[in-house]
Amino acid sequence: MPQLIEYLDVVARRLGHDLLFFGPMPGGLFDDDSHADWLRAPAADSIREWLDAAGVAHGICGPTSNSGWIEGGPKYLYLELPYDADNADYQRLCAFVQDHDDGRTRWPEIRFCVLTLANAMKAGADKDRVFD
Repeated sequence: MPQLIEYLDVVARRLGHDLLFFGPMPGGLFDDDSHADWLRAPAADSIREWLDAAGVAHGICGPTSNSGWIEGGPKYLYLELPYDADNADYQRLCAFVQDHDDGRTRWPEIRFCVLTLANAMKAGADKDRVFD
């Protein structure tokens, strides 16, 4: 069965807020040819288990729609939880994910990022698209 893989910026615009997401660390264990492999790794499993237990909706998506690369399949795990330092769920997520004082995640091969809604809006305005 085909699966619709949205882009990071499309998800952010659909949700209407900054988009938190996880992805492989550049130059890490997962190379560009197998960028989706990290989604099957134990670290990704533990992240999804935590998100499910915490009731945080999540999904998979591709890179931004104007990345300049043609890529197939999912690359990132996005969260429907807004990026808000005052949000208790966000604070619990950060405590789970970032166990280093410098913000690194507990998994050296995984990065935790945010795509701002402003940047997602720019990505959507940078070109004419038939699909969105």
